[in-house]
Amino acid sequence: MNSKQAIKVVITLLLIVNLLSVYFFDVLTFRTVRAISVLFILIYFLLFTIKDYLILSFVCLLLFADILDLYFDSPLIPEYYFVVKISAYLLLLQRVLKKTNFLNVKIRDVLIVSAIAILNILIGIRSLYQVSLKIASNLELTLLFIYGFVLVLVGTFVANYYFRYASKRAFYFTTFVYLIMFADVSGYVANYFDIYFFNYLERFYYFLGFFYMAFYLIYTNELDDQENKLFE
Repeated sequence: MNSKQAIKVVITLLLIVNLLSVYFFDVLTFRTVRAISVLFILIYFLLFTIKDYLILSFVCLLLFADILDLYFDSPLIPEYYFVVKISAYLLLLQRVLKKTNFLNVKIRDVLIVSAIAILNILIGIRSLYQVSLKIASNLELTLLFIYGFVLVLVGTFVANYYFRYASKRAFYFTTFVYLIMFADVSGYVANYFDIYFFNYLERFYYFLGFFYMAFYLIYTNELDDQENKLFE
């Protein structure tokens, strides 16, 4: 088995281990398993000599956030957690900013992305109102709102990037970003609404996101976008 095949097997096994940890163990333990799993993936990427430093930095920030999540109920930890997560997504935004073009996007694509963005904002505002009594400080509530806004912003730009290039690289990038965002939303529901089932969804989306991230890092390069760009 070569290294490219091995990473698929490794992430699949980590996904299974994390789903089982949610079933068999308590919250602190399965959060610890998740953090160790992300550390394992990061080490594997480094050993594989991945040189995409922006994505590696993104993974480091995800790992840092997962470590903070171990102490999420402690004072000020949620604020630090959201700052780290916001920073991570702003890193991804840098990757697609120069590749977006809203002037030549089809009306259909604009309507789809706008509908998704508006729906997410409305759901976010409603859910923030519902959980506001459970949040310890106004700073945490503010950062949670900014975090949600950044998710919508990144989702909009990433969708534009995919619609513009429609390349294999754009597909893998868009898929892993959206899966990790879905994981974050699932984690938000699990934490703030106490719906345990969403912990399973969070792990499923999270490690499936790493699966497509590995495809993006290993099987694509910048030439894919240059060769498949739909319009200038």
